[in-house]
Amino acid sequence: MMKGYVTRLKLDDRPGRRPVRAYQLDMSALPGVSGSPLFRPQPLAVVGVVYLEQEITVPGSERVIGFAYAHHLSTLRAASGTATDNLPLAEYLARDF
Repeated sequence: MMKGYVTRLKLDDRPGRRPVRAYQLDMSALPGVSGSPLFRPQPLAVVGVVYLEQEITVPGSERVIGFAYAHHLSTLRAASGTATDNLPLAEYLARDF
């Protein structure tokens, strides 16, 4: 388990991708952490899922800062694709199979 803090809620609007709500975390996402749940401690609840690590170099220095992003649950509920029969994930999971 890793401990960190949400530093901001932002719109991840990287070029070539659909903009999504995301949490920026104050920690790096180690290899293999993608897909891990992001918990709120009180009351304990899953609020997101880690999906990206980004590094930036501090201007005027060689210092590199790593931080991670986690999808907001609203992004995951609305996700769709061939694996969900093109339905939003929440709707797909609610179906009676």
